[in-house]
Amino acid sequence: MKRVVKALDNATSLGGIAHPMLARFIRYTLTASSFSALDIIILFIFVDFLGIFYLYAATFSFIIANTAHYFVVRNWGFKGSKRKRGEGYLWFIGISVMSLTITLVLLEYLVDDAGWHYIPAKILIAVIVGIINFFVHYYFTFKIHKNGKGKR
Repeated sequence: MKRVVKALDNATSLGGIAHPMLARFIRYTLTASSFSALDIIILFIFVDFLGIFYLYAATFSFIIANTAHYFVVRNWGFKGSKRKRGEGYLWFIGISVMSLTITLVLLEYLVDDAGWHYIPAKILIAVIVGIINFFVHYYFTFKIHKNGKGKR
């Protein structure tokens, strides 16, 4: 497992030449994409197999995926954070709740008013919200220094 993590660290830092912020962005993007895929899979199962209303299902899937995402991104993408684990988790969840609100409002608009299918709508929203979330988490949740490094 350590070899895999070392290889991923090397790949996401572009062989060690990438600026720390770029390496963190790549790591965040990889983890966020993976957990967004998990979010969409859970959403699909909840809606199409369990018959849960899509907005409730989106809430549940978002919470499940974001909680798992925090622990992975905290330990890999933002290792060296100045925040303690518990405090960082509260920040992460707080920002996730704001992101969830934005996601649900946009999802309802795109599905109910604009006539989109809920899956493409969710993907588009996830990309937009995900980019914004990186910068919010970078500066607030994990309190990364201006030079791109966390606590030394």
